[in-house]
Amino acid sequence: GLVAFHRAVPRLAAAGGEDGALAEAFLASEGRDRRLTLRMFRRVMALWSTDALPLAPEDGVESWAAFRARVTGVLGDVGRAVEGRDDADGEPHKPHRVAAFTSGGVLAVATAVALGLDHQGALDLTWPIFNTAWVELTWVGGRWHLGRFNATPHLADQGLFTHV
Repeated sequence: GLVAFHRAVPRLAAAGGEDGALAEAFLASEGRDRRLTLRMFRRVMALWSTDALPLAPEDGVESWAAFRARVTGVLGDVGRAVEGRDDADGEPHKPHRVAAFTSGGVLAVATAVALGLDHQGALDLTWPIFNTAWVELTWVGGRWHLGRFNATPHLADQGLFTHV
């Protein structure tokens, strides 16, 4: 998401129109206006999720569909490992727990997979996620199920709650 953001904003500004005006205002603010930054980030993510960003393959930004497929693939691999079967070697092993530390975008996609949401549902889950929050998923019957979303029991001080 951040690579797409930094690569796309100057191109949106150059392209003009409503998105261009927003991008120009964001660039002029030099990122100091938090509300404007969030508006710009949300717009870029919406464009990214619909493959409408003005980016080329050489920009090195994977599409939203590729990002979601990559996260979904890793979730399947982890699920099989937690379940006690590993398709890599075919040998059964004892089921175990896994902790993964990642970004809000990955958490949103993982949660969307567990809930059966489409790409817009996954994107919508990105915005309420607190920095350092965690999601608990359980692998049952060959699929992920949501146990907890946006959990923050480790943050005792309300002043520590921040978003994107």
